[in-house]
Amino acid sequence: MIGLAYALKGEIRSILHSTGAKALETVSGVSVYENEPGLLAYVGGVGKVNAAMSAQLFIDRYHPEWIVNAGVAGSFLDLPIGTVVLAEDFWEPSGGPQFASGAHKSEAAPEARVPRE
Repeated sequence: MIGLAYALKGEIRSILHSTGAKALETVSGVSVYENEPGLLAYVGGVGKVNAAMSAQLFIDRYHPEWIVNAGVAGSFLDLPIGTVVLAEDFWEPSGGPQFASGAHKSEAAPEARVPRE
C-alpha cells in the first residue's frame, strides 16, 4: 500500500474529487482517505513536527510500503496540477530561512521553474 502525505486540505482537495475518494477516519487531527485500493492519502498538518507525528500515526495504523510527500508547494495557487517546482531556498517554520547554496540544481525542466520575486 502507498500513502500520499499532504499538509493542508487545500492541497489534497483535487485528488479527492478526481478519484472519488472515501473518507476512512480522522485520528488526532489526521484525516485519512482511500483514493483506490492500495492508495491512501492523509492530511497531517504543516511543519516537521506535524509531518513526523502524522507519518508515524499513518505507519502504525496502515503499515504502508511507501509514503510519498505529495503536498509540497501547496501555496502556489496558480500552478496547474502536476507542475514540478524546483526549490532553491526553503523556509522551515521553526528555524527561519534555510539556503540551499551548493544544493543540487537540475536544468532538466527549466520551464517548470517558478520565478522568484
